[in-house]
Amino acid sequence: MRFFFAEADATESLRKVLSNTVSLHVEIWLAAKRVASVNGVMS
Repeated sequence: MRFFFAEADATESLRKVLSNTVSLHVEIWLAAKRVASVNGVMS
């Protein structure tokens, strides 16, 4: 029973790490798009 709880806990933390990584990538992508559009306006 204890093993099952540990496994569920590991799955939960893995899911948190995955969602954090995804949101981080989205933020980087949005920032890159913003920079690109600013550069396009400047040139």
